[in-house]
Amino acid sequence: MRMMVWVAASALVAGVAVGASAQDRGKGGDPEAGKTVARQCVACHNLDKPESKPTGPSLLGVWGRAAGTEPNYAGKYGPGIKESGVVWDNEEVLDKYLENPQSVIKGSRMAFRLSDPKKRADVIAYLKTLK
Repeated sequence: MRMMVWVAASALVAGVAVGASAQDRGKGGDPEAGKTVARQCVACHNLDKPESKPTGPSLLGVWGRAAGTEPNYAGKYGPGIKESGVVWDNEEVLDKYLENPQSVIKGSRMAFRLSDPKKRADVIAYLKTLK
């Protein structure tokens, strides 16, 4: 009887662990939902053209690009962004930046903050598709 209880308890714990792992893997966002959320970004950024707007660099090809290096926006970045060493190829860093840009790059001129973690994950997934 004890053996059956132990086996059942072990299976339950393993099931919870597997469920948590599957949930953790699901943290990646939905690019289609991110496309909808990113409509907020177009006030300052182009999403589908390499040309930058006066208020922000183009986000086309942003995934993998070093911060402060979009050539059509050179010289307009806030102090510190070029020297930050940040490369937009890390979901955690970009997530923190979208939540609070100043917490990642002091002197960033981006004032917009996206507080919802799910929306941030979706936007990041969408930005990865912009090539």
